[in-house]
Amino acid sequence: YSVVRLDGKTSGYVVVAFHYNDEMEGLCARNATVHETRDVLDSFMDELDINFSLRNLSGEHRVTRYSMDAGNNLFDYMAKLDFRNPQGRGETVPALLYSMPSVEVYTENTTRELGLNVSLKGPGAQFVVVQKIVKEGISE
Repeated sequence: YSVVRLDGKTSGYVVVAFHYNDEMEGLCARNATVHETRDVLDSFMDELDINFSLRNLSGEHRVTRYSMDAGNNLFDYMAKLDFRNPQGRGETVPALLYSMPSVEVYTENTTRELGLNVSLKGPGAQFVVVQKIVKEGISE
């Protein structure tokens, strides 16, 4: 995982967490079949649970969480089709929609610190963007 502080016109933080194991990483270094890859991904059911505290924050913040997991990616979509190429251009849109990250947006009013949790079961990635909400016409 990584926590990055954003400076500039919009300040905030980005938290990035990836969940995988050595066996999955090894798939990238060799010519594995799609069926072998599916078996490796399906057998990885470990859980990752990380709590973060972003300190010295005050005011209202927008939290946007983008999540990709074993159930919303192009590989899973193709596995459900038994790795057959969909016929026709009309199949592109369902594949793209299926493989979009899930998005959750909410606001938090903080006085000192903001607590965040990243929880992933099986292979996945989560990106959390925290940005201060600045009301137009109000200077802080």
